[in-house]
Amino acid sequence: MIYMNKFKIIALLLMLNGALISFSSFSGITGLIVFEEAGSAVDSILGIIMFIGGIVLFLYDLEERAGGPPKIIKTKSFEKSLKNHKSELKRIENAIGKIGSGLANEEYLKHEKIWSIRTSHGGRIVYDKANGQVILQGYSPPSRHY
Repeated sequence: MIYMNKFKIIALLLMLNGALISFSSFSGITGLIVFEEAGSAVDSILGIIMFIGGIVLFLYDLEERAGGPPKIIKTKSFEKSLKNHKSELKRIENAIGKIGSGLANEEYLKHEKIWSIRTSHGGRIVYDKANGQVILQGYSPPSRHY
């Protein structure tokens, strides 16, 4: 599965629309009318602005992800919740590694005011986010959830 977040999708659409508008002002693509009365210079400038906006948005998304993974802090309550689940440790570590990467479904639990992520077999890790850090609060096995 290819992961594309909203910034990449919007950036690609802006670049595509900008390129189409710019080329339509030079080549006369029929059916692509932005302004009926505007000349080709306005279309060209509008296309270039949209294209550059797409590039800026794409680079912004790359810079956001370049910050690296967040710092993980394991609380005593998290360590205590893992005590009886030693066989799940590999799955738990894999899920923790996906936090902040966009590769997993991070859910905000409104009733608890906390974030959660699921392991591959249905267990749930609950955590909080603060100042670029992830504070792990607890783990619940597939048979029990928050």
